[in-house]
Amino acid sequence: MALDLSSLRAQLPGLANRPNFPSDLSVLLLDPDFKARQEVEAQLKENNYAVTPCSCSFEAAAHLQDADKHFDLLLADVRCMQQQSAEHKAVVQAAKSIPLVLMSESGAPNEVMLGIKLGAVDFLEKPLSPLKLKNIWQHLGEWRRGSCGL
Repeated sequence: MALDLSSLRAQLPGLANRPNFPSDLSVLLLDPDFKARQEVEAQLKENNYAVTPCSCSFEAAAHLQDADKHFDLLLADVRCMQQQSAEHKAVVQAAKSIPLVLMSESGAPNEVMLGIKLGAVDFLEKPLSPLKLKNIWQHLGEWRRGSCGL
């Protein structure tokens, strides 16, 4: 179900203070592959999204624990969500407070199942569609209503 911006603003009062939304969507991008991360970052920036790129869970956890930073959405490669470190656990915990979108090159059933287990709002196969990236802001309202998930 497509979500329009006016109904999202009604659901999320904090957006009233963000007149440029969704162009200022704040995305934490977590991908261990340098080239893939750069490509996704460029695509997100084409939509005027504020992107914080990370190559590992340690880096992402540091950003998520920084009280001065706020992220609207976590876009993570599934490989980063399969780790078993303390930083990984911090990222998984943070994913409970913001929408999580997982991405993968294969879209294997076990990866999709991990997304379901983690409460991901979407699962995107690489290479990512520019249109899907442009519309990831819609997951904020769906996530808030609890009406989305894999």
